[in-house]
Amino acid sequence: MHMVVGMATTVWGKVEILIQDAFVQAVDPTGIGSGAAARAFWEVVSFKGKLDMTNAAMRHTMKTMPHLQARWTNLYNRAIRESKKRNELAHGEVMRESKNNNSGTITTEIVFRPYWFKETFKGQDSRDYEPLKRTAQEIVEFITKLSTLTRDLKVFLSDLRAEQLESLPEQLERRLDSAKSRVRRPTTPPEEPSQA
Repeated sequence: MHMVVGMATTVWGKVEILIQDAFVQAVDPTGIGSGAAARAFWEVVSFKGKLDMTNAAMRHTMKTMPHLQARWTNLYNRAIRESKKRNELAHGEVMRESKNNNSGTITTEIVFRPYWFKETFKGQDSRDYEPLKRTAQEIVEFITKLSTLTRDLKVFLSDLRAEQLESLPEQLERRLDSAKSRVRRPTTPPEEPSQA
């Protein structure tokens, strides 16, 4: 159980890195200022904040790429959904659970409890509840979903990069022209006659 929880946490880290890559690529397709963009990404504390910031940058970047927008929306929604499961893992605990069954024997199993305050109550009596738990198989299924999400993010970013590089020379030329038009050229003062 400890191993699958650790694997899930590791694969989640890959998802976060790919979301960072998406943000950096959306903000700076040239890669020139990628360090500053990555630093800004990690200054946002919550994953939801990072993802929303990335989504805003992606929406701006893909204004001229409508064929990629639906793919990004799908990836964004999947990342939100899986982040909720990741929170269960990040704030949960692997524990040994013993139960006394009706025949008088005690059975023990290793379970993962997402977080103590999250319980599913069966009735009004405080003793009548079943704490939420996850099996190793459920966590392995989560790892599989995360692995698929990382693969799909990589493919999407590769396709986005190809689109960006194709239009990059034209974009750079427009930006250069815009920058040139805003630069004031210093005028040279007239030469004063020298006094001999």
